[in-house]
Amino acid sequence: MQAESVESKGYQIIEPSSLGMLTAHPDKHAFAVAMLQWLVQGLQAELKEQLRGVEISIIRVEYQGAYPALGIRYVNESNDLGKLIEQTADRLLQERSVSDFAAFLVREKVDWARRTADLMSK
Repeated sequence: MQAESVESKGYQIIEPSSLGMLTAHPDKHAFAVAMLQWLVQGLQAELKEQLRGVEISIIRVEYQGAYPALGIRYVNESNDLGKLIEQTADRLLQERSVSDFAAFLVREKVDWARRTADLMSK
């Protein structure tokens, strides 16, 4: 998934409550972006067909400062899936292990600091 500016498209914003401590601190944004990308992959695997016609991206949100969050864009007319996605994201963050996240980081080989800087500069 590409990180995109919220200004380029209309998004429904999803902010997993358990990541609030990371998104609230700019020096933790790279870690938050990595966790959000891991979460996007988990949501896609978990919700599969329910996400048909829905794009989930990591976006820059501005509200009393800028921070990363999940953005949902409905490509086709679809039911509002915000609550389902938010609940599933919170559950995945509680149930999945740190070793799952570590394996994701090793597998992805992304420069999270650079990706975050690109996202937050838009």
